[in-house]
Amino acid sequence: MRIAIYGCGAMGTVIGAFLTQNGCMVDMIDSYEEHVNAMKRKGAEITGTVNLHVKVNAILPVEMTGVYDVIFLMTKQTANSVVLNFLLNFMHEESTVCTLQNGVPEPAVAEIIGTDRTVGGTILWGATFIKPGESEVTQDLSRNDHLFEIGEMDGVITPRIAKIAGILNAMGPVQVTDHLMDSRWGKLINNACMSGMSAVTGGKFGEVLDNSVARQCLSYIGREVKRCCEAESYRLPILLHLNYRTKKCLRKTRKCFCRCIPI
Repeated sequence: MRIAIYGCGAMGTVIGAFLTQNGCMVDMIDSYEEHVNAMKRKGAEITGTVNLHVKVNAILPVEMTGVYDVIFLMTKQTANSVVLNFLLNFMHEESTVCTLQNGVPEPAVAEIIGTDRTVGGTILWGATFIKPGESEVTQDLSRNDHLFEIGEMDGVITPRIAKIAGILNAMGPVQVTDHLMDSRWGKLINNACMSGMSAVTGGKFGEVLDNSVARQCLSYIGREVKRCCEAESYRLPILLHLNYRTKKCLRKTRKCFCRCIPI
């Protein structure tokens, strides 16, 4: 089976390193030439909560040849129209693109390559790009009961989604869901609130939560995402295990999204 990760930023580099270390034959493809060259010379270095140094097969898009059975799409969505039309040159009739991008990219991806070749999923851990050849895992992976949640757009559990789960399982536990699009919208609230407000304020999320005005902004953002989700006929999953009856966070963390005004 030929596997590609297209877009090896922070998370793509981490996934590629883990998959390669555990026996998968993976082409790690990125347009950042300095990053690709660094991985060619010394492999992929993963730091932070894990310590991993793996010799990988890193290439530039211009070096791609043949066709792939599975492509994990990890570029920014703003590049999808160009990227996906390019990737069509390296796909056969039964190739599958699994988009692990943030947001809700599956419908737009399917418009270009077809629903029959599109699956998706969410990444439930964090990483940051340090320098060419090196990415940092920013949380303890052992604390997650699963690292990925993947599924078909229509919720059907198919042999191909089981196959893709088997690939990602080389890094850690995978949950196959029959409510992929609901999960997508749930992750989008976290991205919009946590990443968005942290970027706007230039602070850490704990600092955002300590500010009453910022918490009101979080509530507004969360409600807007919820309305968009429901307008698309999906239903948000439970976020961060909040017990709405007792108003307590079941994760018992000191700072979490639960302190925001309920959405």
